[in-house]
Amino acid sequence: MSLPKLTPENIIRSIYTSPVNRHKNNLGLVLDLTYITDNLIVCSYPVMKYPRMFYRNSLKDLVTYLNVHHGSGKWKIFNLKVEICDSDYTDQDILSMMGVGLQHSPIESLRSPRSAVSSQSYALLTKHSKSFGIDMPERSSLSTPVNPKTVLNDVVARRGWVDHFPPPFVLLEEITDEIHEYLSGDSGRVAVVHCKMGKGRSGTVAIAYLMKYRQIPMLESCQLFLTTRFKPGISRGVTIYSQLRYLRYHETFICYDTPYRPQIMEELRRCRFRIDSIEFVNPLGTITRDIIGSACMLGVKIQKYKPHNDGLIDLYSVECDEDKEEFSLVDGKYIILPRTTIDASDIRLCFGLRSRTTEFINSVTKLTSSAYCWLNLYWETVSCSRSLSPTNFLISELDEEIRSNIGQPTFTIKWEDLEGTKGTLNKGLKLFDSLTLYWSLETDPR
Repeated sequence: MSLPKLTPENIIRSIYTSPVNRHKNNLGLVLDLTYITDNLIVCSYPVMKYPRMFYRNSLKDLVTYLNVHHGSGKWKIFNLKVEICDSDYTDQDILSMMGVGLQHSPIESLRSPRSAVSSQSYALLTKHSKSFGIDMPERSSLSTPVNPKTVLNDVVARRGWVDHFPPPFVLLEEITDEIHEYLSGDSGRVAVVHCKMGKGRSGTVAIAYLMKYRQIPMLESCQLFLTTRFKPGISRGVTIYSQLRYLRYHETFICYDTPYRPQIMEELRRCRFRIDSIEFVNPLGTITRDIIGSACMLGVKIQKYKPHNDGLIDLYSVECDEDKEEFSLVDGKYIILPRTTIDASDIRLCFGLRSRTTEFINSVTKLTSSAYCWLNLYWETVSCSRSLSPTNFLISELDEEIRSNIGQPTFTIKWEDLEGTKGTLNKGLKLFDSLTLYWSLETDPR
Protein backbone atom coordinates (compact mmCIF):
# COMPACT_ATOMS: atom_id res chain seq x y z
CA MET A 1 0.00 0.00 0.00
CA SER A 2 1.41 3.40 -0.97
CA LEU A 3 1.88 5.95 1.76
CA PRO A 4 0.34 9.39 1.21
CA LYS A 5 2.78 11.92 -0.19
CA LEU A 6 3.86 14.55 2.36
CA THR A 7 2.24 17.45 0.58
CA PRO A 8 0.59 20.35 2.47
CA GLU A 9 -2.82 19.21 1.19
CA ASN A 10 -2.37 15.62 2.40
CA ILE A 11 -1.10 16.68 5.82
CA ILE A 12 -4.00 19.10 6.38
CA ARG A 13 -6.57 16.62 5.06
CA SER A 14 -5.23 13.89 7.35
CA ILE A 15 -5.71 16.17 10.37
CA TYR A 16 -9.10 17.48 9.20
CA THR A 17 -10.51 14.00 8.57
CA SER A 18 -9.10 12.42 11.74
CA PRO A 19 -12.58 11.85 13.32
CA VAL A 20 -13.72 9.57 10.47
CA ASN A 21 -12.77 6.06 9.47
CA ARG A 22 -10.94 7.04 6.30
CA HIS A 23 -10.55 4.23 3.76
CA LYS A 24 -6.90 3.48 3.07
CA ASN A 25 -6.01 3.17 -0.61
CA ASN A 26 -2.93 2.04 -2.49
CA LEU A 27 -2.70 5.22 -4.56
CA GLY A 28 -1.28 7.45 -1.85
CA LEU A 29 -4.43 9.62 -1.94
CA VAL A 30 -5.85 11.13 1.25
CA LEU A 31 -9.62 10.90 0.84
CA ASP A 32 -12.38 11.36 3.41
CA LEU A 33 -14.20 8.28 2.12
CA THR A 34 -15.89 5.42 4.00
CA TYR A 35 -17.44 2.16 2.83
CA ILE A 36 -20.73 1.66 4.68
CA THR A 37 -21.25 -1.54 2.68
CA ASP A 38 -19.19 -3.02 -0.15
CA ASN A 39 -21.10 -0.89 -2.69
CA LEU A 40 -22.29 2.13 -0.64
CA ILE A 41 -19.72 4.86 -0.01
CA VAL A 42 -20.16 8.01 2.10
CA CYS A 43 -17.75 10.93 1.87
CA SER A 44 -17.54 14.66 2.45
CA TYR A 45 -18.12 16.86 -0.56
CA PRO A 46 -15.35 17.12 -3.19
CA VAL A 47 -14.17 20.52 -4.36
CA MET A 48 -12.32 22.04 -7.30
CA LYS A 49 -10.52 25.08 -5.90
CA TYR A 50 -8.22 26.27 -3.14
CA PRO A 51 -8.30 27.11 -0.27
CA ARG A 52 -10.96 24.45 0.43
CA MET A 53 -8.98 21.86 -1.53
CA PHE A 54 -6.35 22.03 1.22
CA TYR A 55 -8.70 20.20 3.59
CA ARG A 56 -11.60 18.86 1.49
CA ASN A 57 -11.66 15.96 -0.95
CA SER A 58 -10.30 16.88 -4.35
CA LEU A 59 -12.75 15.94 -7.11
CA LYS A 60 -9.93 14.75 -9.38
CA ASP A 61 -8.57 12.56 -6.55
CA LEU A 62 -12.02 11.09 -5.94
CA VAL A 63 -12.66 10.38 -9.63
CA THR A 64 -9.17 8.88 -10.00
CA TYR A 65 -9.74 6.59 -7.02
CA LEU A 66 -13.16 5.47 -8.28
CA ASN A 67 -11.84 4.78 -11.78
CA VAL A 68 -8.92 2.74 -10.45
CA HIS A 69 -10.76 0.70 -7.83
CA HIS A 70 -14.16 0.31 -9.44
CA GLY A 71 -13.72 1.21 -13.09
CA SER A 72 -15.00 4.00 -15.29
CA GLY A 73 -18.78 3.76 -15.62
CA LYS A 74 -19.06 1.72 -12.41
CA TRP A 75 -19.79 4.56 -10.00
CA LYS A 76 -22.33 7.30 -9.48
CA ILE A 77 -22.24 10.29 -7.14
CA PHE A 78 -25.38 11.25 -5.19
CA ASN A 79 -24.96 14.89 -4.14
CA LEU A 80 -27.19 15.81 -1.17
CA LYS A 81 -25.68 19.28 -0.70
CA VAL A 82 -27.95 22.00 -2.06
CA GLU A 83 -25.96 25.04 -0.86
CA ILE A 84 -23.39 26.30 -3.36
CA CYS A 85 -19.97 27.86 -2.84
CA ASP A 86 -17.21 28.92 -5.26
CA SER A 87 -15.19 25.73 -4.70
CA ASP A 88 -18.00 23.30 -5.52
CA TYR A 89 -17.82 21.16 -8.61
CA THR A 90 -20.19 21.97 -11.44
CA ASP A 91 -21.86 19.78 -14.03
CA GLN A 92 -19.29 21.08 -16.50
CA ASP A 93 -16.45 19.85 -14.29
CA ILE A 94 -17.98 16.37 -14.06
CA LEU A 95 -18.57 16.18 -17.81
CA SER A 96 -15.07 17.35 -18.57
CA MET A 97 -13.57 14.69 -16.32
CA MET A 98 -15.62 12.09 -18.18
CA GLY A 99 -14.07 13.28 -21.44
CA VAL A 100 -17.24 14.99 -22.67
CA GLY A 101 -16.96 18.59 -23.79
CA LEU A 102 -19.97 20.87 -23.44
CA GLN A 103 -20.78 22.49 -26.74
CA HIS A 104 -20.61 26.29 -26.54
CA SER A 105 -20.93 28.88 -29.21
CA PRO A 106 -17.83 31.09 -29.57
CA ILE A 107 -19.65 33.96 -27.85
CA GLU A 108 -20.79 31.70 -24.97
CA SER A 109 -17.23 30.43 -24.54
CA LEU A 110 -15.94 33.97 -24.21
CA ARG A 111 -18.64 34.85 -21.70
CA SER A 112 -18.22 31.68 -19.63
CA PRO A 113 -14.88 31.32 -17.83
CA ARG A 114 -16.23 28.06 -16.46
CA SER A 115 -15.83 26.40 -19.88
CA ALA A 116 -12.11 27.11 -19.70
CA VAL A 117 -12.02 25.68 -16.18
CA SER A 118 -13.70 22.52 -17.47
CA SER A 119 -10.94 22.03 -20.05
CA GLN A 120 -8.38 22.53 -17.31
CA SER A 121 -10.25 19.99 -15.15
CA TYR A 122 -9.94 17.35 -17.85
CA ALA A 123 -6.28 18.14 -18.42
CA LEU A 124 -5.57 17.91 -14.68
CA LEU A 125 -7.41 14.59 -14.36
CA THR A 126 -5.62 13.16 -17.39
CA LYS A 127 -2.24 14.11 -15.94
CA HIS A 128 -3.26 12.89 -12.50
CA SER A 129 -4.52 9.57 -13.87
CA LYS A 130 -1.48 8.90 -16.04
CA SER A 131 0.70 9.10 -12.93
CA PHE A 132 -1.20 5.99 -11.77
CA GLY A 133 -1.07 4.28 -15.14
CA ILE A 134 -4.68 5.07 -16.11
CA ASP A 135 -5.61 6.05 -19.65
CA MET A 136 -8.36 8.64 -19.85
CA PRO A 137 -10.88 8.51 -22.72
CA GLU A 138 -10.50 10.99 -25.54
CA ARG A 139 -12.76 14.01 -25.32
CA SER A 140 -15.76 13.71 -27.57
CA SER A 141 -15.93 15.94 -30.61
CA LEU A 142 -18.70 17.02 -32.93
CA SER A 143 -17.89 14.04 -35.20
CA THR A 144 -18.72 11.66 -32.33
CA PRO A 145 -21.69 13.37 -30.71
CA VAL A 146 -22.46 12.46 -27.12
CA ASN A 147 -25.48 13.73 -25.20
CA PRO A 148 -23.97 15.54 -22.17
CA LYS A 149 -27.19 15.14 -20.18
CA THR A 150 -27.10 11.37 -20.62
CA VAL A 151 -23.48 11.19 -19.48
CA LEU A 152 -24.21 13.50 -16.55
CA ASN A 153 -27.22 11.48 -15.40
CA ASP A 154 -25.05 8.37 -15.44
CA VAL A 155 -22.45 9.77 -13.04
CA VAL A 156 -24.10 12.35 -10.76
CA ALA A 157 -27.52 12.92 -9.22
CA ARG A 158 -28.16 16.21 -7.44
CA ARG A 159 -30.81 15.56 -4.77
CA GLY A 160 -29.90 18.09 -2.12
CA TRP A 161 -31.79 19.85 0.64
CA VAL A 162 -30.96 22.37 3.40
CA ASP A 163 -28.24 21.40 5.88
CA HIS A 164 -29.27 20.18 9.38
CA PHE A 165 -32.83 19.46 8.19
CA PRO A 166 -34.52 16.20 7.20
CA PRO A 167 -35.35 15.67 3.52
CA PRO A 168 -38.92 15.91 2.28
CA PHE A 169 -40.28 12.41 2.83
CA VAL A 170 -41.04 11.78 -0.85
CA LEU A 171 -37.49 12.85 -1.76
CA LEU A 172 -36.03 10.45 0.81
CA GLU A 173 -37.85 7.54 -0.82
CA GLU A 174 -36.90 8.67 -4.31
CA ILE A 175 -33.20 8.84 -3.40
CA THR A 176 -33.10 5.41 -1.76
CA ASP A 177 -34.96 3.90 -4.71
CA GLU A 178 -32.60 5.57 -7.17
CA ILE A 179 -29.55 4.22 -5.31
CA HIS A 180 -31.05 0.73 -5.28
CA GLU A 181 -31.97 0.88 -8.96
CA TYR A 182 -28.46 1.99 -9.88
CA LEU A 183 -26.72 -0.68 -7.80
CA SER A 184 -29.06 -3.40 -9.06
CA GLY A 185 -27.99 -2.75 -12.66
CA ASP A 186 -24.50 -4.23 -12.12
CA SER A 187 -22.99 -6.02 -9.13
CA GLY A 188 -19.74 -4.12 -9.67
CA ARG A 189 -21.26 -0.67 -9.24
CA VAL A 190 -20.84 1.63 -6.23
CA ALA A 191 -22.97 4.55 -5.08
CA VAL A 192 -21.06 7.51 -3.62
CA VAL A 193 -23.21 9.62 -1.28
CA HIS A 194 -22.04 12.98 -0.01
CA CYS A 195 -23.46 16.09 1.60
CA LYS A 196 -21.12 18.62 3.24
CA MET A 197 -19.46 16.58 5.99
CA GLY A 198 -20.83 13.13 5.19
CA LYS A 199 -22.78 12.98 8.46
CA GLY A 200 -26.40 14.14 8.85
CA ARG A 201 -27.86 14.20 5.34
CA SER A 202 -25.64 11.39 4.02
CA GLY A 203 -26.28 9.36 7.17
CA THR A 204 -30.04 9.77 6.85
CA VAL A 205 -30.02 8.46 3.27
CA ALA A 206 -27.52 5.67 4.00
CA ILE A 207 -29.56 4.46 6.98
CA ALA A 208 -32.81 4.62 4.99
CA TYR A 209 -31.18 2.54 2.23
CA LEU A 210 -29.94 -0.08 4.71
CA MET A 211 -33.40 -0.31 6.25
CA LYS A 212 -35.28 -0.63 2.98
CA TYR A 213 -32.98 -2.70 0.79
CA ARG A 214 -30.73 -4.54 3.23
CA GLN A 215 -33.63 -5.26 5.62
CA ILE A 216 -31.61 -4.00 8.60
CA PRO A 217 -33.73 -2.56 11.46
CA MET A 218 -33.44 1.16 12.15
CA LEU A 219 -31.38 0.97 15.34
CA GLU A 220 -28.93 -1.48 13.79
CA SER A 221 -28.70 0.64 10.63
CA CYS A 222 -27.90 3.73 12.70
CA GLN A 223 -25.24 1.78 14.56
CA LEU A 224 -23.76 0.40 11.34
CA PHE A 225 -23.44 3.89 9.88
CA LEU A 226 -21.92 5.19 13.11
CA THR A 227 -19.30 2.44 13.48
CA THR A 228 -18.26 2.38 9.82
CA ARG A 229 -18.16 6.13 9.27
CA PHE A 230 -16.65 7.41 12.53
CA LYS A 231 -13.93 6.43 14.95
CA PRO A 232 -15.11 5.29 18.41
CA GLY A 233 -16.12 8.08 20.79
CA ILE A 234 -15.81 10.85 18.18
CA SER A 235 -19.39 11.16 16.95
CA ARG A 236 -22.84 9.77 17.64
CA GLY A 237 -23.74 9.59 13.95
CA VAL A 238 -27.15 10.93 12.95
CA THR A 239 -28.32 12.84 16.03
CA ILE A 240 -30.69 15.58 14.82
CA TYR A 241 -34.12 14.76 16.21
CA SER A 242 -36.06 15.67 13.06
CA GLN A 243 -33.82 13.51 10.87
CA LEU A 244 -34.41 10.60 13.25
CA ARG A 245 -38.15 11.33 13.21
CA TYR A 246 -38.15 11.02 9.42
CA LEU A 247 -36.30 7.73 9.64
CA ARG A 248 -39.11 6.49 11.91
CA TYR A 249 -41.62 7.59 9.26
CA HIS A 250 -39.52 5.62 6.76
CA GLU A 251 -39.65 2.64 9.11
CA THR A 252 -43.45 2.86 9.17
CA PHE A 253 -43.58 3.16 5.38
CA ILE A 254 -41.54 0.01 4.70
CA CYS A 255 -43.72 -1.97 7.12
CA TYR A 256 -46.51 -1.73 4.54
CA ASP A 257 -46.63 -4.45 1.91
CA THR A 258 -44.74 -3.52 -1.26
CA PRO A 259 -47.89 -3.33 -3.49
CA TYR A 260 -49.31 -0.60 -1.22
CA ARG A 261 -46.27 1.66 -1.34
CA PRO A 262 -46.96 3.40 -4.69
CA GLN A 263 -50.46 4.23 -3.40
CA ILE A 264 -48.98 5.72 -0.23
CA MET A 265 -46.58 7.86 -2.25
CA GLU A 266 -49.47 9.12 -4.35
CA GLU A 267 -51.46 9.99 -1.22
CA LEU A 268 -48.43 11.86 0.15
CA ARG A 269 -48.11 13.94 -3.00
CA ARG A 270 -51.74 15.04 -3.08
CA CYS A 271 -52.72 15.47 0.58
CA ARG A 272 -53.67 18.87 2.00
CA PHE A 273 -54.23 19.89 5.61
CA ARG A 274 -55.96 22.54 7.69
CA ILE A 275 -54.09 23.67 10.80
CA ASP A 276 -56.80 24.14 13.41
CA SER A 277 -54.92 25.14 16.57
CA ILE A 278 -51.60 25.17 18.41
CA GLU A 279 -51.56 24.99 22.23
CA PHE A 280 -48.58 25.94 24.38
CA VAL A 281 -48.27 24.72 27.97
CA ASN A 282 -46.65 27.15 30.44
CA PRO A 283 -45.71 29.69 27.77
CA LEU A 284 -42.82 32.01 28.64
CA GLY A 285 -42.32 30.35 32.05
CA THR A 286 -41.42 32.19 35.24
CA ILE A 287 -37.65 32.22 34.63
CA THR A 288 -37.98 33.50 31.06
CA ARG A 289 -40.49 36.18 32.11
CA ASP A 290 -38.12 37.36 34.84
CA ILE A 291 -35.41 37.82 32.20
CA ILE A 292 -37.35 39.46 29.38
CA GLY A 293 -40.17 41.13 31.33
CA SER A 294 -43.03 42.22 29.09
CA ALA A 295 -40.84 43.51 26.27
CA CYS A 296 -41.02 40.33 24.18
CA MET A 297 -43.58 37.77 23.06
CA LEU A 298 -43.59 34.31 21.54
CA GLY A 299 -43.34 34.22 17.75
CA VAL A 300 -44.55 31.21 15.75
CA LYS A 301 -43.99 30.25 12.12
CA ILE A 302 -45.08 27.36 9.95
CA GLN A 303 -42.81 26.81 6.95
CA LYS A 304 -42.25 24.41 4.07
CA TYR A 305 -39.47 23.81 1.57
CA LYS A 306 -39.10 25.86 -1.58
CA PRO A 307 -39.67 23.90 -4.82
CA HIS A 308 -35.98 22.98 -5.17
CA ASN A 309 -35.48 22.38 -1.41
CA ASP A 310 -32.88 25.16 -1.28
CA GLY A 311 -34.74 27.36 1.21
CA LEU A 312 -37.98 27.83 3.13
CA ILE A 313 -41.35 29.48 2.49
CA ASP A 314 -43.43 30.97 5.31
CA LEU A 315 -46.94 29.53 5.30
CA TYR A 316 -48.09 31.17 8.50
CA SER A 317 -46.54 33.62 10.96
CA VAL A 318 -47.91 35.17 14.15
CA GLU A 319 -46.84 36.79 17.42
CA CYS A 320 -48.69 35.67 20.55
CA ASP A 321 -50.09 39.08 21.36
CA GLU A 322 -53.31 39.35 23.35
CA ASP A 323 -54.60 41.89 20.83
CA LYS A 324 -54.48 39.35 18.01
CA GLU A 325 -57.84 37.86 17.04
CA GLU A 326 -56.43 34.35 16.44
CA PHE A 327 -54.75 34.23 19.86
CA SER A 328 -56.25 33.46 23.28
CA LEU A 329 -55.02 32.61 26.79
CA VAL A 330 -57.01 29.83 28.48
CA ASP A 331 -56.08 28.12 31.78
CA GLY A 332 -52.48 29.26 31.48
CA LYS A 333 -52.19 27.99 27.90
CA TYR A 334 -51.52 30.03 24.77
CA ILE A 335 -53.93 28.89 22.08
CA ILE A 336 -53.42 29.98 18.49
CA LEU A 337 -56.08 29.37 15.86
CA PRO A 338 -54.30 29.61 12.49
CA ARG A 339 -57.15 28.07 10.46
CA THR A 340 -54.81 27.96 7.51
CA THR A 341 -54.65 25.41 4.71
CA ILE A 342 -51.31 23.79 3.88
CA ASP A 343 -50.57 22.03 0.59
CA ALA A 344 -47.50 20.14 1.87
CA SER A 345 -47.13 17.30 4.33
CA ASP A 346 -43.57 18.25 5.35
CA ILE A 347 -43.67 21.32 7.61
CA ARG A 348 -41.33 23.13 9.95
CA LEU A 349 -42.64 24.62 13.20
CA CYS A 350 -40.39 27.47 14.25
CA PHE A 351 -40.45 29.39 17.56
CA GLY A 352 -38.61 32.46 18.83
CA LEU A 353 -38.84 35.66 20.82
CA ARG A 354 -40.25 38.73 19.14
CA SER A 355 -39.93 42.30 20.41
CA ARG A 356 -42.95 44.51 20.94
CA THR A 357 -40.87 47.51 19.87
CA THR A 358 -38.41 47.72 16.98
CA GLU A 359 -37.05 45.47 14.26
CA PHE A 360 -33.55 46.08 15.58
CA ILE A 361 -34.51 44.53 18.90
CA ASN A 362 -36.16 41.68 16.97
CA SER A 363 -32.85 40.81 15.36
CA VAL A 364 -31.26 40.65 18.81
CA THR A 365 -34.02 38.56 20.42
CA LYS A 366 -33.73 35.96 17.67
CA LEU A 367 -30.30 35.20 19.09
CA THR A 368 -31.76 34.83 22.60
CA SER A 369 -34.14 31.97 21.83
CA SER A 370 -34.81 29.97 18.69
CA ALA A 371 -36.19 26.45 18.31
CA TYR A 372 -37.85 24.35 15.65
CA CYS A 373 -38.91 20.89 14.57
CA TRP A 374 -39.88 19.18 11.32
CA LEU A 375 -42.78 16.78 10.99
CA ASN A 376 -44.73 15.09 8.25
CA LEU A 377 -48.45 15.72 8.75
CA TYR A 378 -49.47 12.72 6.65
CA TRP A 379 -47.50 10.20 8.71
CA GLU A 380 -48.54 11.86 11.95
CA THR A 381 -52.15 11.50 10.79
CA VAL A 382 -51.60 7.81 10.03
CA SER A 383 -49.99 7.30 13.46
CA CYS A 384 -53.13 8.71 15.14
CA SER A 385 -55.40 6.31 13.26
CA ARG A 386 -57.07 3.53 15.24
CA SER A 387 -58.15 1.65 12.15
CA LEU A 388 -57.03 -1.95 11.64
CA SER A 389 -57.71 -1.73 7.90
CA PRO A 390 -54.73 -2.69 5.70
CA THR A 391 -55.46 0.49 3.72
CA ASN A 392 -55.64 2.83 6.70
CA PHE A 393 -53.16 5.03 4.80
CA LEU A 394 -55.81 6.19 2.30
CA ILE A 395 -56.84 9.82 2.75
CA SER A 396 -60.49 8.88 2.29
CA GLU A 397 -60.32 6.41 5.18
CA LEU A 398 -58.35 8.79 7.38
CA ASP A 399 -60.80 11.62 6.72
CA GLU A 400 -63.79 9.42 7.50
CA GLU A 401 -62.17 8.41 10.79
CA ILE A 402 -61.49 12.04 11.73
CA ARG A 403 -65.05 13.12 10.88
CA SER A 404 -66.33 10.33 13.11
CA ASN A 405 -64.28 11.76 16.00
CA ILE A 406 -62.38 8.48 16.31
CA GLY A 407 -58.84 9.47 15.37
CA GLN A 408 -58.32 13.22 15.79
CA PRO A 409 -54.73 13.87 14.59
CA THR A 410 -52.44 15.62 17.08
CA PHE A 411 -48.72 16.12 17.51
CA THR A 412 -47.22 16.88 20.93
CA ILE A 413 -43.59 17.72 21.58
CA LYS A 414 -41.66 18.94 24.63
CA TRP A 415 -39.33 21.93 24.53
CA GLU A 416 -36.40 19.62 25.26
CA ASP A 417 -37.10 17.62 22.09
CA LEU A 418 -36.93 20.62 19.75
CA GLU A 419 -33.81 21.50 17.77
CA GLY A 420 -31.82 24.69 18.09
CA THR A 421 -28.96 26.27 16.16
CA LYS A 422 -27.72 24.00 13.34
CA GLY A 423 -29.75 21.08 14.65
CA THR A 424 -28.13 21.15 18.09
CA LEU A 425 -29.87 21.42 21.46
CA ASN A 426 -28.74 25.04 21.87
CA LYS A 427 -32.12 26.77 21.86
CA GLY A 428 -31.60 29.61 24.32
CA LEU A 429 -34.33 30.75 26.71
CA LYS A 430 -37.12 28.24 27.28
CA LEU A 431 -40.32 29.53 25.67
CA PHE A 432 -42.78 26.85 26.80
CA ASP A 433 -42.94 23.38 28.39
CA SER A 434 -44.64 21.66 25.46
CA LEU A 435 -46.88 22.28 22.49
CA THR A 436 -49.70 20.35 20.83
CA LEU A 437 -50.66 20.82 17.20
CA TYR A 438 -54.19 19.95 15.98
CA TRP A 439 -55.16 19.64 12.33
CA SER A 440 -57.63 18.05 9.93
CA LEU A 441 -57.57 16.86 6.35
CA GLU A 442 -58.65 19.10 3.52
CA THR A 443 -60.46 16.93 1.00
CA ASP A 444 -62.35 17.67 -2.21
CA PRO A 445 -66.08 18.21 -1.74
CA ARG A 446 -68.05 15.05 -2.34
